Amino acid sequence: MATALALSMLILSGAVPLATPAVRAAEPPPTADRPLPAVSVTPRGHEAWEAFDELARKGGPKVVMPGGPRALLVPVELRFKPVAGRELIEAVAAARKLKVAWVREGQCAVLYPGASDDEVERVRKDLASADAALRVPAAWRAGWLRDVRVVPLLLKAAKDADAEVVRQALIGLRREKWEVVLMLDETAADLLTAELASQDANERREAVSALGSVGKEKALALLEKALADQDNSVRWTAASALGSVGGEKALALLEKALADQDINVRYSTLSALGRVGGEKALALLEKALADQDTRVRGGAASVLGRVGGDRALALLEKAFEDAKVRSGVVYALGSVGGDKALALIEKALAEQDAHVRCSAASALGRVGGEKALALLEKALADQDDGVRWTAASALGRVGGEKALALLAKALASQDATVRGGASHALGNLGGEKARDLLLKQLAVEKDPRVLMWVSSTLSIAFLDDPAVEKALKDFKMPEAPKPEPRPQP
Repeated sequence: MATALALSMLILSGAVPLATPAVRAAEPPPTADRPLPAVSVTPRGHEAWEAFDELARKGGPKVVMPGGPRALLVPVELRFKPVAGRELIEAVAAARKLKVAWVREGQCAVLYPGASDDEVERVRKDLASADAALRVPAAWRAGWLRDVRVVPLLLKAAKDADAEVVRQALIGLRREKWEVVLMLDETAADLLTAELASQDANERREAVSALGSVGKEKALALLEKALADQDNSVRWTAASALGSVGGEKALALLEKALADQDINVRYSTLSALGRVGGEKALALLEKALADQDTRVRGGAASVLGRVGGDRALALLEKAFEDAKVRSGVVYALGSVGGDKALALIEKALAEQDAHVRCSAASALGRVGGEKALALLEKALADQDDGVRWTAASALGRVGGEKALALLAKALASQDATVRGGASHALGNLGGEKARDLLLKQLAVEKDPRVLMWVSSTLSIAFLDDPAVEKALKDFKMPEAPKPEPRPQP
């Protein structure tokens, strides 16, 4: 049971991603003559990056963040309904008090916290100094400022006459992430190409990950070379990057990568196939369902879940018979949705394997709707603590008044696992009602484990809320009961 609970907590926190991008029909890139079309998505829960990935797959704006992605939530009012891509991006950013820089004619949105004008100006002034002793620390500071205004400053510093300034500038650019740098300034491609020749595998891997933002022909040549790198992390990163390039040549390279001896390379190839799309990609995913490694088979099922449609559903129904990947298949069915998928998920809730039931509960959170809520309420009484936790947490993904009512009921459960999962879910749900329920629980809860979840959820999900700040300031975690002394012989 403990294993199932740990797995469910990792899944719901995002530490163990089970879903990978979906197959879509190949589309020509936007141009000045053909501007980026208005694209809508239907967020299936609280996880903003899932919605952003779907938005990009449909031809909408791509979202990036300096320093890499961080946890972002879809506002409750935008879940499980169509929403315009730009509206979604702006709303998610506003909820976390992030700024949005629209670049490449609206094809890309850079979300960033921003630095003060004074901080940016001090860096600008020091980098322009004739004294290298000032330029070196300025380049170092710039790399920590999550602000789009520092990128051109770092790019200029990367050409400085002083070697240490150059070194610090490159470190800063890597810290910002090359993908972000290229989105903001395409001339950085020359620096990126130089990084690919680095003796450091980590630097090569980071550079390879951004090649999807480079011109197609140049990127394909560099990625083909990277697929032969002796370091497996460089190869699986190259396979993943091919998904952003697309085209017949990319598919041919991905088919080759699908035969790589390293499991991580084969697994990363699956997500790339999902982004490239087309019949050939679907055929390769079907082939991957017969891979000797269970992780690859499960990954293929996850991608097929995002594909949707009758053929993908038929393949998933067949893969459901594979007991070793059934958990991943069930999770993928949550992305497919529909009555037939829901029937299979309900069937999975009766499985003997607690991991499968955990996946079923999580999948119901992605399906949403009245039937899913009823099944989740039933799963709150499952004999396994991991399933109960997952069911409670999945309610926060669904959102809505009925889910909120069920979570309020769950907070009064005699089961500490259910109360902890409900606390976690309320953080994903957000809003004043969820906050007030958590504040009330903070005042009455006696179990130290649940109190830990309640307090941490409040501090993370309701950052800068005055009522939460006051409650946490006054809160004191009770001491855990001391174990009874062992009797002396």
